Amino acid sequence: MRAVAFLLGLWPLMALAQTASLTGGSVGGVSITGITAMTTPPLAASDNSASAVSSAWVKQLFPGLGVNVQGSGVPGQDVSGCSTLAACGIFDYSAPGNVTAAATPLLRLQRVSSYSGGTAGEPVKTLWVLDYTSPHGSYYDWPLTSQMYNETPASLATQNVAINGTAFKQFPSGSTAPIGATWGGNFVCSDLTGVVNPAASCIGAEVDSYAVAGSGTDANRQRVGLQIALGPNTTDTGVHFGRALLIGAGNGGIIDNAIEVDMSGGANSFLVNGNGATTITSGAGTWSRYNVGKQLIVTTPAGATNPGIGISDLNQSNFWDVANYAGDLQIQAMPALSDSTTTPVTAVSFPRNGVGGMQLPVVKVAALPACASGAEGTVLGVSDAKTATFNAVLAGGGSVHIMAYCNGTSWVAQ
Repeated sequence: MRAVAFLLGLWPLMALAQTASLTGGSVGGVSITGITAMTTPPLAASDNSASAVSSAWVKQLFPGLGVNVQGSGVPGQDVSGCSTLAACGIFDYSAPGNVTAAATPLLRLQRVSSYSGGTAGEPVKTLWVLDYTSPHGSYYDWPLTSQMYNETPASLATQNVAINGTAFKQFPSGSTAPIGATWGGNFVCSDLTGVVNPAASCIGAEVDSYAVAGSGTDANRQRVGLQIALGPNTTDTGVHFGRALLIGAGNGGIIDNAIEVDMSGGANSFLVNGNGATTITSGAGTWSRYNVGKQLIVTTPAGATNPGIGISDLNQSNFWDVANYAGDLQIQAMPALSDSTTTPVTAVSFPRNGVGGMQLPVVKVAALPACASGAEGTVLGVSDAKTATFNAVLAGGGSVHIMAYCNGTSWVAQ
């Protein structure tokens, strides 16, 4: 692309050359006439003369150069109908050998605006890439693509980014008037087809993270699909950010599912770590019959053996599972993720029996956990108590089904 800047710098000379005459032909417009072959460059490598030979040589390298591309009135390169790689594009290559050279942009576009007025909603573009795909093509059209091959060792603690968009919201010199809305990046897919229930996607932005086969587990959680990092540019614990993620419908649109997680074969749909409060709230979405907001809906594929919400400590060694088992809501104490043999222990169930109520686990008296001050208030069902006498210390070996209560010292009948 530096070649483009070079060509634009030469444009006054090239325009002058368009009026020059050569033996056997002339140079004009976007075509070269009278020059059928020019296989050697101008004599001097730094030739900046206004000679027709220099301009014609440049045009031979970059066919289609002109002062009125596609009737736009703007100079550039018109390669409509090109059929070869050399004729269809410009390749700018550099291989910096030192830090200073590496820090120099290969292409720099700078726009400093001082105008007034304009049309609200009409974007002013510094770089505009416009692409129309072929109705018959099978390629993936990616009009603007950045690829980076990061080969820098992790020990150097670099942060290499394939594409970056940074917006600075700041006051102009001498003014403290409030500054308008600012985005670091914006991606839009506008469906203009009007098709109801489309079969092909229109995705505003997709974030992918891949790893080669055989990469195994990620115990350090370093392979991340999307990271949202918020904070002040210098340490200040008083700086707040109102939302880390905002999802909303505009112009009266309806969002059927604000967040949908497809974890076919995955372990955790949502994993929340941190000391701050996590709040899930709902807006206008309701169950129409009861007008109850759906704060969170968790569904799982048919045949799932452990559907629900898992709550764990940071090391994922102590789990609680809140799940819908065949219509019943159960809260279970789960083993660690690495433990595939220990059976989960149900703490309490809420049957979907048309009446309601709470169902406690039922065990034998001998299986009751130790009753100490820390367990006071715990209740369980027992199936083999010897007596049903209220508040009597329980003994097993009988046939009485009753509720057991830990008073901080002993299990007693209730």
